[in-house]
Amino acid sequence: MTYAARVDQNGLLTLPQELCEHLGLVACAEVELEESNNVIRLHPRSKATEDADRIQTMMERTQKYVGSQREQFLAEGWTSVDEYIADMRGE
Repeated sequence: MTYAARVDQNGLLTLPQELCEHLGLVACAEVELEESNNVIRLHPRSKATEDADRIQTMMERTQKYVGSQREQFLAEGWTSVDEYIADMRGE
């Protein structure tokens, strides 16, 4: 089946309602676009793919913090979080 669509001035492509219904796409659904030899293929993303991507992004964003504060914490002489909190409270 062939569908017509238009790209607006912001580069956004609006898919025809009939195509969305045929693919089972709902508002805010994520899709993958694959280009090969000037042909674009659209694939609905599965929930599992979205979750895996979200987890990967989270891991990448937090990786830079792994160990960085621990070294400073130990260098300042604290051996546990409880000890640090007690010291900060003046206990």
